[in-house]
Amino acid sequence: MPASVAVSQDKDSIKKLITDFTTAYNAVNALLREQTKYDSASKTAGALQGDATAIGLQNKLRSIIGGSTSLA
Repeated sequence: MPASVAVSQDKDSIKKLITDFTTAYNAVNALLREQTKYDSASKTAGALQGDATAIGLQNKLRSIIGGSTSLA
C-alpha cells in the first residue's frame, strides 16, 4: 500500500514559540534587573545587588541572545 507524506512549515506555531520565548526572556531580564539594581536616590539596593551569580546569569543570557549560530 503506497504511503503519502506531506511536509510543511507551521508558521503559527513557530511564531507562538518565539513570542512565548521573548515574553519569558523579558520577564527574567526584568526580574534580574530589578533585583540587582541600586537606587541612589533612595539609597536602597535590590536583594541581589552585587551578587556575582545573578550578574553572571544576566550576562550569560545577554550573550546567548546576542550570539549567532550556523545551521548546517
